[in-house]
Amino acid sequence: MLYWPTPLIILIITEHTKQESIYPTHYDPEDGETFDFIVVGAGSAGSVVANRLTEPSDWSVLVIEAGYDPPLPSDMPVLFPWLQETEIDWRYKTEPGFGHCLGMEDQRCYWPRGKVLGGTSVINFMIYVRGNAKDYDGWARDGNVGWAYEDVLPYFKKSEDIRAEEVLDTPGYEYYHGKGGYLKVETWEKEEVQPLVDHFISGMHEIGHNLNKDCNGATQTGYATLQATQEDGRRCNTAKAFLAPIKKRNNLKICKGALATKILISEDRKTASGIEFTNRNGVSLKVFARKEVILSAGAVNSPQLLMLSGIGPRKHLEEHNITVVQDLPVGENLQDHVLTYGMVITLNYTKPDEGVVAAFLKYVFKKQTHLSGFGLGSLTAFIDLIDNDDNPDIQMYFVDFSQDFPGLKRILSDTGLREDIRDQYAKLHSESYIVLVLTSLLNPYSKGRISLKSKDPTMQPKIEAGYFSNYKDIQTLLTSYDIATSLVETTGLRRVNAELHEINVPECNRYPFASIAYRDCSLRYLTATTYHPSGTCKMGPASSSDSVVDPYLRVKGVNNLRVIDASIMPNIVRGNINAPVIMIAEKGSDLIKQTWLPKSD
Repeated sequence: MLYWPTPLIILIITEHTKQESIYPTHYDPEDGETFDFIVVGAGSAGSVVANRLTEPSDWSVLVIEAGYDPPLPSDMPVLFPWLQETEIDWRYKTEPGFGHCLGMEDQRCYWPRGKVLGGTSVINFMIYVRGNAKDYDGWARDGNVGWAYEDVLPYFKKSEDIRAEEVLDTPGYEYYHGKGGYLKVETWEKEEVQPLVDHFISGMHEIGHNLNKDCNGATQTGYATLQATQEDGRRCNTAKAFLAPIKKRNNLKICKGALATKILISEDRKTASGIEFTNRNGVSLKVFARKEVILSAGAVNSPQLLMLSGIGPRKHLEEHNITVVQDLPVGENLQDHVLTYGMVITLNYTKPDEGVVAAFLKYVFKKQTHLSGFGLGSLTAFIDLIDNDDNPDIQMYFVDFSQDFPGLKRILSDTGLREDIRDQYAKLHSESYIVLVLTSLLNPYSKGRISLKSKDPTMQPKIEAGYFSNYKDIQTLLTSYDIATSLVETTGLRRVNAELHEINVPECNRYPFASIAYRDCSLRYLTATTYHPSGTCKMGPASSSDSVVDPYLRVKGVNNLRVIDASIMPNIVRGNINAPVIMIAEKGSDLIKQTWLPKSD
């Protein structure tokens, strides 16, 4: 049974009528019904694609989505711990692997993925980060023409409605940011922790990391102010941003609670003609596309559906008795920003007591309160460890929790962390205000793989995260200990009596505590995802043998089939990937229009 904190009953009562009408209604297609385009997935990418492809009024679009409308509590940013491990989450777990996720139950990392209109943008932390300009220039250098930073910047701007005051106050912001787009981007609310924020800003400056008010602007590195995909302090998921405003378009149909099970490929086995799916009543149906089938199901589900349909590594498909349509490296090149969290800072700080009822009422009337923010987590550090060329290697988060705040227990429990390790966090938390030091690896050398466990489409795929398969990633993450140690010794942090603690992993005690060998061991136990799986349907030039789609996002060797989501990334970008996925969907939609719209003279 899904449980929500009691105060939400008030919000549900006051706003449930409005919430019922915000998203497009459900549509039940008839067996054999034909549309111009079929989009699989209404998540961060699919919502954008559905919006843009229904702009031509004579095009019909069917979206097949496994989930339903976002629940009302998902609007409240502070409730993110209660959104995961619910019916709107696919609840994926990685396979046990050598050298990572060892501190989790069964040595399996939990991978939240949204099963809902808006996809993972409904259950994520709402952070709006685009990645580094050099990431996209690297894509272009590898043969992906049209994907350099100057090529993709207009698509970031197209979707954006920037409202963040610190960005609007930055000279020349107009070059990097857009106004009037569907996606609302605001400043995080952090008034209740502003004194603590000031201490951390001072401390980061003292160790050489200046404040960057716009990490999506001219530079990325520094101790950065983050922006959020919010509107009036409420979550702005992609379904709310891109589908709600067009709910009355007659050429948009969304079939909810439907599981796509196979891509239909014509007799010559080289042209996608439709989708087979199971509707919410358990009935198997086929629908057809006059123009294209577009997969926007994400870095886990898109490769799974391709392989179930005979598009993937020949040997792997034959092992599952699946007829091979096209031999492609589907599911390979899996990348993620691995997250480590073995350090905790305790300090003396007390948040102002606004009162739950007062904060809630302000929130109901669309005024920002701490319910709209993540406190100290509204800032992050992009740190360049090597050559100081604005190409950061790690991203550090500092997430604060008032003493005995119940949300911490939920977060640690949802990660699957072993109880004996969770107890150490709980003890520190029971005695003090704490800050979790979380380090994300921005440029991983390690790669994993998505593959099939079965030809049964209802069975979750096999996720081999591949964390730390390349030792360079361990070496990079070890630097975070030195940074955190230096930080707590600064004047800014000494003012709040900051003290750094390392979580004790019993299996690592064969090494001297806090030694490099101990920390190497600890990193392998205290591992999680930063929610950024990507790369499993890699984009590459037509001549490359290690890619799945070309720079037009067309599946190689199969006509009228594209993939438009995080899976096409050749290399993961440096930073949170929701904004880049929206950009990919904007550009991908334009590529489709360039194919099918009449050419102007």
